[in-house]
Amino acid sequence: MTETETLPGLRQTSCFSNGNNSANGTGAFFLGAAGLLDGLNVTTHWQHTSELAEKFPAAKVSLDRVFVQDGALCTSAGVAAGIDLALKLIEDDHGQGLALSVARRLVVFLKRPGGQSQVSAHLAAQATKEGRVQALQHWILEHLQLRLTLKMLAVRTAMSLRNFTRVFQAEAGMTPANFVETARVDRARRLLEDTDKPLKCVAALCGFTNRDTMRRAFMRRIGTGPNEYRDRFRRQDSTGLPDKPSIKPPPAKAFRLMRSPGVTPPGLPAARCSGRLRDHHAS
Repeated sequence: MTETETLPGLRQTSCFSNGNNSANGTGAFFLGAAGLLDGLNVTTHWQHTSELAEKFPAAKVSLDRVFVQDGALCTSAGVAAGIDLALKLIEDDHGQGLALSVARRLVVFLKRPGGQSQVSAHLAAQATKEGRVQALQHWILEHLQLRLTLKMLAVRTAMSLRNFTRVFQAEAGMTPANFVETARVDRARRLLEDTDKPLKCVAALCGFTNRDTMRRAFMRRIGTGPNEYRDRFRRQDSTGLPDKPSIKPPPAKAFRLMRSPGVTPPGLPAARCSGRLRDHHAS
């Protein structure tokens, strides 16, 4: 089927029953060719955001977001982000209960916030070519609780302030300040998910001056505050996954049948094959 045949059909059939136009990853290019991105906020996989912005200048391309919803238009960064977007749409249309049920079925979190960055600080450090900048990134990840000033980072790389800023941006694809803030938010998210530490403590461990500074960084990076982020994970955890069936020990007579004078049941040390083990199962 040619483009001339495809695009008119796409314009007519792109709306779902709830009125959303949705595209996963590079599917945004099809919507763009059909004129469905004009004037709207969109995203795609980070490797193709620049190309999307260049090809469809009327679209407002978000360079580093998991998914973006602008009115009836929904776009996501890739396959996993498409799951996040789908769960978000299910929650919007049918409530959190059904979204949680689907998430459990897929064995995934309820959903990542759409504003979350596509690339973590750890991945960004791995992607940077080996050298002083990459070594500095790994050092930063291990010392986030320190007051990491631009001057301190430049000194560690033995560069002038101006040269350091230019080289870091060229090799890491982001400014030093952006990298540090991304890394701090990444660590804070892990602490909020895995611990009960108070927000003041989380902020200090991640190098934020205070809770308000951490909240502003969360709003910039993932579009939601630390309290709301933790609450979402706690709500999901409280529902839990379906209980696994309990495995009952074999009846005592199974051991009696296995035992004969002077013979140890397979898989058990001789010291444990005693009346105590049999009595324990019989109780």
